[in-house]
Amino acid sequence: MTPRMRTIDEAYGEILKSDPRTSITKTAFRRFVRTGQIPSVKIGRKTFVNLEAVAMFFSCGIEPSEPTPTTSSAMIPENSEFVLKLVKGA
Repeated sequence: MTPRMRTIDEAYGEILKSDPRTSITKTAFRRFVRTGQIPSVKIGRKTFVNLEAVAMFFSCGIEPSEPTPTTSSAMIPENSEFVLKLVKGA
């Protein structure tokens, strides 16, 4: 499966689309990325995150031990509707 990489703004937009009433601010989301809690890749002036890594972070409160572009959705709890929307692109 091809990783679904997005800029920080695009990834935050996906969070808002999945949960319009989220309590997570864009500033907090950027901080998670800047501190390495959510893995990212910097290309030029843009920073990209894998939507599956974002979903794992918010569903489990953990970061992957090593960033992988093909994190299995089987590792994500089925009861997390927000996470499944992010991973499956619904």
